[in-house]
Amino acid sequence: MLESTLIEMHQRLGAQMVQVDGISVPLKYTSVEEEYAAVRRYAGFFDLSHFGKLRVTGADALDLLNRISTNDLGGMRPGMGKLSFFATEKGRVVDLCTVYAQQESLLVRTSPNNSEKVKNWIEKFIISEDVRVEDVTKSFPMFFVAGSAAPGFLKEFAHSSYKTFLDVGKMPRFNFIRTFLGSHEVFLSKTNFAMGNGYLLLVN
Repeated sequence: MLESTLIEMHQRLGAQMVQVDGISVPLKYTSVEEEYAAVRRYAGFFDLSHFGKLRVTGADALDLLNRISTNDLGGMRPGMGKLSFFATEKGRVVDLCTVYAQQESLLVRTSPNNSEKVKNWIEKFIISEDVRVEDVTKSFPMFFVAGSAAPGFLKEFAHSSYKTFLDVGKMPRFNFIRTFLGSHEVFLSKTNFAMGNGYLLLVN
């Protein structure tokens, strides 16, 4: 239901849609030049729902990911996120992921079309540990808002339903908060992609 609503919204805005890993995402709305200029002047809204998302649960989840990743994930508390490479024993990159610590689970954001590979790789190291890995890529639409006006845009957009909304411009990179946009619960993280710094929105 939610995916069909998103597709309809993109089509009303004139988007040219493409399939990426079985998920419909907009390729473009007008032209690359116009969209680039819009992001530089104000802000751009990118549909990144095709990026992989894994939910990792269990008492040993953080310890296991800490042992098999390049960054120190130990001591992460709910609301914190860290960028980290997952690599093989020979140093070959499995993926560059972002790990987010939630209250009862970890969320691992993978590259597009790579969630199954990362899931299988993590599960290879589970022997007697209390760890479960679930691919939730298609359950949670994900968007990226970038541009000089992105912080103000988000604060205004969320203000009506979350009056104590903090200054997202001062958030540490990769950390996140839970808030609401309209009636939808949203996981909001400050992050960066090739198009620059911005904010990741994961819709529950």
